[in-house]
Amino acid sequence: MARALSRLFLIILLPLALSDDRVSYEVGGRATSPLFASNASTQTLDSAAFLAAVASDAEKPPEAIESSRRWHYETTGGRQIGVYDSLYDTSSILALEFYVSSNGWWRFVYPDSAREDASANDNVPWEASFDALVFARSRIGHATRQAVQSTARRTDVIFYPFDVTSKLVRRLDNTHVHAHARENDVAVGEEYSTVMYLKEGWRKNDYGDLLLFDEDMEIVAPVKPHRGRLVVWDSTVPYLSRPPSVNVRQGQRMLFVRWTRNVSLAVEWELRRRRLDNHRKTGYSEGLPFSDDESTSSVGEIDVAKYEINRYMTSTKKGIIVFDDLFSKDELDRLRSYIISHGKYFYDDSLEADSDNVHWISGYPVDDFVRTTYWLKIRQVARYVSGGHDGWFPYDVSCNLIRAADHTRIHLDCLQTDDQWTFLLYLSPNWTADDLGETAFYDREEEGAELVAQVRPAYGRAAIFHGTIPHSARPPSSRFLRGRYSFAVKVAHSTWQATVNEFKEKAQHKNNLDKLETIADVIKSGRFSEAVEKQLQREFQPQSESIQSKLERGIWVEEEEEDDGEEEEEEDEEITEEDQETLELLESDVDFNVELKRMTKRLDGDEKALKRQMDEFDRDFDEQAARLHKKLEEVL
Repeated sequence: MARALSRLFLIILLPLALSDDRVSYEVGGRATSPLFASNASTQTLDSAAFLAAVASDAEKPPEAIESSRRWHYETTGGRQIGVYDSLYDTSSILALEFYVSSNGWWRFVYPDSAREDASANDNVPWEASFDALVFARSRIGHATRQAVQSTARRTDVIFYPFDVTSKLVRRLDNTHVHAHARENDVAVGEEYSTVMYLKEGWRKNDYGDLLLFDEDMEIVAPVKPHRGRLVVWDSTVPYLSRPPSVNVRQGQRMLFVRWTRNVSLAVEWELRRRRLDNHRKTGYSEGLPFSDDESTSSVGEIDVAKYEINRYMTSTKKGIIVFDDLFSKDELDRLRSYIISHGKYFYDDSLEADSDNVHWISGYPVDDFVRTTYWLKIRQVARYVSGGHDGWFPYDVSCNLIRAADHTRIHLDCLQTDDQWTFLLYLSPNWTADDLGETAFYDREEEGAELVAQVRPAYGRAAIFHGTIPHSARPPSSRFLRGRYSFAVKVAHSTWQATVNEFKEKAQHKNNLDKLETIADVIKSGRFSEAVEKQLQREFQPQSESIQSKLERGIWVEEEEEDDGEEEEEEDEEITEEDQETLELLESDVDFNVELKRMTKRLDGDEKALKRQMDEFDRDFDEQAARLHKKLEEVL
């Protein structure tokens, strides 16, 4: 259970992110509402809606808010800062973390150049925005608003949330000092900002502090990250989200919310956010560029050989072939622009010995991709490198984004017995040799294996290689603050095998979705006892530094070896029979690979029947994902 649960919400992000759930709700009233709805654009949004949203029959008693306040600071100019612990129950924090992770449209917000104007933004590179109206109506939203009122010492004033954004900061991120509001534009006490920390198990040497500054730019309030901790400050106070230590491989996830007494501002901001959100969703649903009939019919046969610039072979006669100028600049620019504008990323910073350790991936539907000019060209490349075989079909289409502080690993894309190829197209313009970021290929997977080739990721360069070749996408130079983009297409030797591979990946996601739904059921049913809570907290704790170091070096670590003496010894706890049953339920697993093998044997190569099974599976998965979202909403 330790590794399965520790990366549950990370693995589940891709299928949830690619689903197009539509959750409707009624504005007004005081019933329990969703925290972050997938689509709120159909609802009426005006001042009355926000007034209804902040109304609550279940406000925490004022003394509960006061007792949760850990520290209170005041700048020399009289601006207020408050820090709160134990304001939210653990089950709500856990549900919020799952929901924010799975339902957000995560984006890399400065893809082309690092922002130089420190006053323009805090420069945290990854963010996802959410609906402010439904946040206002949630239990967490109500408690946070009360903390804002308490910090401002204005319990008689209503504050409205806007700019609800989850952010993630990682080691070596170039964050800036920033104030959400300027004193010339906003009076002191008119707007407040809050941040809630969602990462479990932050260590004392991990850094990542929030620094809040006085009028003379001296630090007035240093705050250590702690899961569930809420920090409240006047929005005119400058702040800095300090990156984690270089020794920390994982990111700090935070939920930022801005609050205003001006309800018209909240409405205006939310309407603008919804327009941008709909623009991204519309672009994503329309699919990759160059997918119309006219453009795809114009591709024709291409002379693949004339674009080949290098060819490398491993000792086992497996090939790595490199091409330049397969795609025109217009094709490259359009694909890159689409990925930047409409790509929806999922984040995986789990430490697994067999992982490629690529943290950010955006996936795209195979059915859409095969109707593009890109696939028509890639299929011809696959036929060329395989000696004329024409049955290749994609089963995985994605874009990997790698940055300087990432720690990627050498890995294989398929089993040694498989006949599969991976096509890479590099999409970062103006790449120089000094920017590094090569794709490294090795002769063998064992320790001490020698390099076969390293391919520089020049803009538009393509490399195709057999999936059994050990390889690694190397991070760019530490001075390179942007992202290294590589568009990856994995192909199998037949449509049947590609569909089976795609089914296998989705089946694993289904298994993880079942686990996540089980956790939601446990929370919703009231079985989230102290014993279960502590067990889940252990599962989400990051491994000790020595274990992390071994995993980074690709060394598998058994469960019983994970205590390196750093943690305090805990006494054995007595748990009830109901708690034991709950823990066993959380540990249960279903082997979908067995079911998949039975299905493929029964269908015996019938591609149409397998495709029907896939479509049915997708419908069931989407329904379950929507059901999970609703359960999490009810918990929140």
